[in-house]
Amino acid sequence: MSSSRALATEGGAGDDKLILSPLWNHVEKISKAPGGGGNYKVRCKFCSKIWSGSYSRVKKHFLGEGGFGVKECTADPQTLKIFKTEHENALKRKAMSNAAKSASVPLPQVHDGTELSVSYMLALKA
Repeated sequence: MSSSRALATEGGAGDDKLILSPLWNHVEKISKAPGGGGNYKVRCKFCSKIWSGSYSRVKKHFLGEGGFGVKECTADPQTLKIFKTEHENALKRKAMSNAAKSASVPLPQVHDGTELSVSYMLALKA
């Protein structure tokens, strides 16, 4: 197992995390950054720039949102466009996942098809 994959596993960034944070796939995690949290010392697999930070700084590097001490990636524009699409798709998946989690659950129904209120159900339990 490569050291970057081992770090991803150690840091709790399993397959679900990589699906929702695909830009991690394009950097090598060199080491866990001091101070904990989700910060790593990373190296870009395309331009070899090295910096420390979290996924937010990785996004800034690849999506052309320089600043915060992170230089934009010098990979070819077509590659960067693919990364942007990956990131946008991940945002859509995350939104769909959040929507599914907050889906409403119908209240239990009485034999005649009417819904019971929560307060009525709590009163029945008392």
